[in-house]
Parts: sequence; C-alpha cells; structure tokens
Amino acid sequence: EGGVEVVATTRDNVSPSLVLEFLRRVCSIIRDYCGHLSEETCRKNFVLIYELLDEVLDYGLPQATNTEALKAFVLNEPTVVPPP
Repeated sequence: EGGVEVVATTRDNVSPSLVLEFLRRVCSIIRDYCGHLSEETCRKNFVLIYELLDEVLDYGLPQATNTEALKAFVLNEPTVVPPP
C-alpha cells in the first residue's frame, strides 16, 4: 500500500481472510480520510489514524469499518500531504 507495509498479529487462531479483509478496510479508511496512503501521510496524520483505529477496533475485535459511520465519531481533521 503506497510503500507502507501493513501487518497484524493475534494471540488466538483467527481466520486469515478476516485479518486480510480488516487490513484492507483499514487502508481504505485511511485513503478515504487522507487521500492516499504513504509513509509521510501516516507520519503527518498519526493522531487521526490512531483515533480511527481506536474507533474501528473494540477490545481487539473489528467493529465499524464504514467510513460514513466513522465520520460521526472521529473529530480530527487530516493534514493534507501531496501525493508522491
């Protein structure tokens, strides 16, 4: 994803397709909020991405991964980073 490696770890045996789909959705949410996914975008929008992950995960379980549903809960605005 734009030169950024996105990984996940688990303590329990979970479906690999669930983890891959969750990571894909997280990347999609970040792109929806920030325009694109890159190392610089992650650096400049660390607080926003942290807030997004806090809303998307609840006790380690995926919850709302719909961008429209998240807009009601996420208060930070993205810092615009020009595409590479």
